[in-house]
Formats: sequence, C-alpha cells, structure tokens
Amino acid sequence: MSIKTKRIVTGLLACVIVLAMMLSIITPVFAEELDVLEEQQRELEQQANDAEALKNATQEELAAAQSALQVVKDDMATINAEIQTVSNRIGELNQKIGENEAKLKIKEEELAQAKEDMKMYYAALKGRIRMMYESDRSNNYIEVLLNASSISDFFSRLEYVSQMVEYDNKIMEELDACRKTIQESKEVIEKTKKELETDRADEQKEQDRLQQAYNEKQEKLNELENNRVALQMMADERDASYQSLMAAIADNETKIQNEKDRIEQEAANNRPSEPNGNGSSGGSSGGSYDPGTAPGEGDASDRVLPNGYYSTWPGIGNQMLGWPCNGYTLSSLYGPRIHPITGEYKNHGGIDFCVGYGEDIYACSSGVVVEANTTDEWGGGWGYYVVIQHYNGLSTLYAHCSSIHVSEGQEVGAGQNIAQVGSTGMSTGPHLHLEVYSGGGRVNPEDYL
Repeated sequence: MSIKTKRIVTGLLACVIVLAMMLSIITPVFAEELDVLEEQQRELEQQANDAEALKNATQEELAAAQSALQVVKDDMATINAEIQTVSNRIGELNQKIGENEAKLKIKEEELAQAKEDMKMYYAALKGRIRMMYESDRSNNYIEVLLNASSISDFFSRLEYVSQMVEYDNKIMEELDACRKTIQESKEVIEKTKKELETDRADEQKEQDRLQQAYNEKQEKLNELENNRVALQMMADERDASYQSLMAAIADNETKIQNEKDRIEQEAANNRPSEPNGNGSSGGSSGGSYDPGTAPGEGDASDRVLPNGYYSTWPGIGNQMLGWPCNGYTLSSLYGPRIHPITGEYKNHGGIDFCVGYGEDIYACSSGVVVEANTTDEWGGGWGYYVVIQHYNGLSTLYAHCSSIHVSEGQEVGAGQNIAQVGSTGMSTGPHLHLEVYSGGGRVNPEDYL
C-alpha cells in the first residue's frame, strides 16, 4: 500500500473515530433530554386523567345539585298554588266575616230596641199590676157593668172592659215576645261570635302552616343554590385545569417530536458508515472474535466487524466483572439505537452477546440472586431473566434466557452457570442481553468487564 493511500485511509479512520466519539457524547445527551420530556408527558397525561375524572365527578355532582334544586322549585310552586287557594278561601272568609259582622250589628240593634220595648212594657205592666192590686179588678169590671144606666151604656161599658182586658193581654204578649226576641238575639250573637272566632283561628292556622312550609322551602332553596354556585365554580376551575393540562400535553408532544427529529437528524449527521446493517439486537452470532487479538487502546474503530456487529474482549473495562458467556461478538451496544422490533429510537440499557441457543450463562461475580423469573415467558420484555446483587456494589441482569438454574435468595459464585441462552420475551433471536446497575442506575456493562 502506498504512503498516499495509507494517509488517506488514516485520515478516513480518524474522521470515523471523531464522528463516533461525537455521536457517543451528543446522542446520549439528546436521549436523556427526550427521556425527561417523555417522563413529563407521562406525568402530564396522568394529571390530565386525574383532572378529567375530577371534572366529570364535579359535573355529576352539579347535575345532582341542579336536579335537587328543581325538585325544591317544583315543591315551592305547589306551595304557591296552595297559598293561592288558601288566599281565595281567606277572601271568602273575610267576606263572610263582613256579612256576619253586619248581621251582628243588626241583631245588636234589635236587641237594644227589644230591651227598650221591654222596659216600656214592663213599666206599663207594673202600673196595671199596681192598679189591680189596689182594687179588686174583677169587682171593678162587674161594678162598671152593673152601674150602666141603659142598655146602650151597658154595651159601651162592656166594650170598654173588653178593651181593658185585651190591653192587659197585649201587654203580656208583648212582654213575652220581647223576652223571646232577646233570647234569640243572644243565641244568634253568641253563635256568630263563635263562628267568627273559629273562622279566624282556622284562617290564622292555615296561614301560619303555609308560611312555615314556604319559609322552610326557601331556606332549602337558598342552601341548594349556594351549593350549586360553589359546584359551578369548582367545575369551571377543574375544566380550566383540565384544558390547561391538555394544552401542556399538546405543547409537550410538539417538544418531544421536535426532540426526536433533532436526535434523528444529529444521528444521521454524525453516524459513521457501516458495511452491513445498523447493529440490531438479537439474531445469530454471525462471526467470531479471538480475544487474544484484542486491539490496543485507541483502536476502537477496529471493533466494527464485516457483518456490521461489534467485537468485545475481557479487560475492555475495569474488570470488576467477569465474562458472562463464551461469545465475544456484540449485536448491539449500550446507548441510543433504533429498536429492532418497535422501530423506536430509544436508549439500549445493556449489551447483546451473539451466542447460540442453549449456551451457558455465567455469573459475572459472586453475590445473591434477588430476582429469578422462571414462570413468565414475557417477563416485561426480558423473558426469563436473573438479577444478581454482587458484593462489590454492582448488580447484573441476564435476560432472554431459555432456562434458569438459580432461585431468589440463592448465593452464587463468580463464573457459576446460572442460566442458558434463549430468545424469550421481546427478542428477534437467541442472544444474551446483559445489563449492569451501579448506584441504582444502568451503566455501560463494557466499562466493568
């Protein structure tokens, strides 16, 4: 190879290295920003769901309050109709009371006149009695008739005596009539008084009852109206809150889409060219690598294999963890990538080893098994998986296994066979998905191998 060609190749390799380094720095930052936006979106959606539930509940309470308010209004309308009916009756009673008072006045005048007549007849009667007492009336009548001077005088005297007797009888009759009139007038007056008192009592009782019922309904109406107003204000506030959250969600969706577009554009601008594919997860091993020929420091570009996968080797990191399998080819690195199944551009939280189905998986270090999913083939997308808490403070996860050989709470040693390679969960083919956790967060496993 000529020197010029070597210089060109060297320059191209340098550009690739620079671009790769830029991509490794810039893309995770963008992905982190996208994760923050997506988390905000999830929180906003949850808040919007809660706000919508509150808004709907308030609307139901408001509808119930309006229904109760209408019931009270209907009751008050009924009471108003009853009040009108009673008012009509009260008008009739007032008219009757006026008529009875007029009759009472007439009877009182008759009674007064009867009393005066009675006084007159009583005085006349007393005079006649006194006269009759002072002289024997019967003898006087006979003496008057016997002393007649002639037949004509006799009949004249007889006529006089008859008139006197008739006058006496009339005085007695008039006196008796006055007594009856006085008695009847008293009875009419007493009866009329009782009727008037009863009418007044009934009128007042009915008026008080209706007024009390109306006042109670008015208080209830005021209470319900205040409650309705408060609910309406609450409904308006919650609707405004919901609309504000929906606007924030729409705004955040725009930000997320803009961030995705920017990440995709930055990735397209900075992604180095690869001979075959984009390094998708899963699938067959496709190529091999001899760890004895691992490139030295500064030769990271040599990791890209002809099939588009990547090479790795023991000692690529700080060696806090041992090797988990017998393969040295990675189908997908740690960091942002296009998911091979969903097509989403998102962070890949581990590395994928290209190893065949049923190959052994080893514990990267001694520790305690904290999770061992042996029953759920989906396993949240990980399929059958194992999580080990190591004594050095790290934790490791081994996913997409075909079988598990350990259980929760079991202590394991470094290099112990804990599972077999498989393709359970969200997987496109047999491989080992390895994740490493430090301080509660995922880190690049290659930094610790």
